[in-house]
Amino acid sequence: MVKRLFCIGICLFFVIGTGIFPAQAQEARVYDDADLFTAQEESQLEDTIAQLRESTSLDLVIVTVQGTGGKDVQTYADDFYDAGGFGVGSDYSGALLLIDMGASEVAISTCGSCIGLLSDTRIDAMLDSIVGYLSQRDFLGAGKDFLERIRGYSAQNNALSGPSEKDPRPVQAKSWLRALGIAFPISLGLGGLVVWILYLSTGKSGKRDVRPRSYRHYSFLDLSHKNERLIDKRVITRRIPRPQNTDSFGSGRVHGGGSRSFGGSSTHMSSSGRSHGGGSRKF
Repeated sequence: MVKRLFCIGICLFFVIGTGIFPAQAQEARVYDDADLFTAQEESQLEDTIAQLRESTSLDLVIVTVQGTGGKDVQTYADDFYDAGGFGVGSDYSGALLLIDMGASEVAISTCGSCIGLLSDTRIDAMLDSIVGYLSQRDFLGAGKDFLERIRGYSAQNNALSGPSEKDPRPVQAKSWLRALGIAFPISLGLGGLVVWILYLSTGKSGKRDVRPRSYRHYSFLDLSHKNERLIDKRVITRRIPRPQNTDSFGSGRVHGGGSRSFGGSSTHMSSSGRSHGGGSRKF
């Protein structure tokens, strides 16, 4: 009996374990394939990303590799983001930082609402700062800088676009009343002016004077009748071949991209329905 219970316990452990551990692995947001972070540093970055996901509603990912397998760094970053199923909401909002030690390049890929948050100017500033850390071999500093800048930009946008915390509704109501108070006298005055002009133009009797000639005399439109007859009809059809899909991603999605070396960033639309923005730079 004891052996049977022991065997059942072991089976349950493996069944539950195989269901839990993959789920936990999928929650990872730091993929250090280039082995740039210590275990403590990686855990620190994971904790910061989890906090930012709650406060910014953005999914943030940090990836380090020793090579991209022949892909340009921007395309690799976009594909990694999509293949990992990252993103918050229906537009998969988030950003990914890719550090390629093989080519000494760094890229930022954005998706969803994060494209609007990280403008070209902000991405340029982020890449400049991150490259500075990477040049000093401060990989943890580069990851922290990426996360903290997104935190700061998100806070700035919320401060500029968010409603007032003290009195959002009354302020809006007051603005409507103020606009109505200004518009009503103006519309009343314009209406009275129009009525007065009509009164003067028609006279006291209220009837407009009719010109001695007909309205046709004063018109400048000359209408003529023309008939068209179809003599011959011939339709030529030609089949246009579709272009072959050359995407190497293999998921059926075709991605656009933008990358640079010491240049500007760009925003692009992927035919998979996701729009990506970002930029890359050598370090």
